[in-house]
Amino acid sequence: MVSSEKRVQLREEAVAWVIRVHGGGLSPDDWRAFEAWYAQSPAHDHMFRKVLAVWDSAELRAAAAAVMKHGLSSFNVKTASHR
Repeated sequence: MVSSEKRVQLREEAVAWVIRVHGGGLSPDDWRAFEAWYAQSPAHDHMFRKVLAVWDSAELRAAAAAVMKHGLSSFNVKTASHR
């Protein structure tokens, strides 16, 4: 079982990789680093796929479109510390 602290770290790493992979322009070394990270364990694979599903979701695209249209300052954004 993965601790909650490790799960948070893993989710943050997965988010960073999803952003980098979808941003394009990864060098061959970057791809090798991603592939090494991804292959570390089934937990890495699972978390990457979980984050990717959110990234590709219609809800996120709609929210991003709304932010682009209205600007982030027009939303009541609350942040919560998870540490």
